[in-house]
Amino acid sequence: MVRVAKVISIFAIILLLALLANTARSSLPFKMQIKNIYESPSLDSKVVYEIPADVKIIDMTDDRNWYRVRIEFMIPFLGTFNYKGWVNVPMGEVIGP
Repeated sequence: MVRVAKVISIFAIILLLALLANTARSSLPFKMQIKNIYESPSLDSKVVYEIPADVKIIDMTDDRNWYRVRIEFMIPFLGTFNYKGWVNVPMGEVIGP
């Protein structure tokens, strides 16, 4: 279970990094899938980590401080785990209206 907690923590950090690039609700492509962590902010850069799970941003609040996410992954012999919930990333407070 500690390993699962570490994996979920990594995904939370990934979500934070991905959401920093999005400043307006209209620019956020909902149901956006996050699969790779890149060495630099370019799709041509080296992939340093491939996420072994589905991480999707589903929705966000109007003030851009709460994001609804879905994380799904499979552990052999244990099955598929699916988590949906809200993540507090106070982008609205950091960037402003």
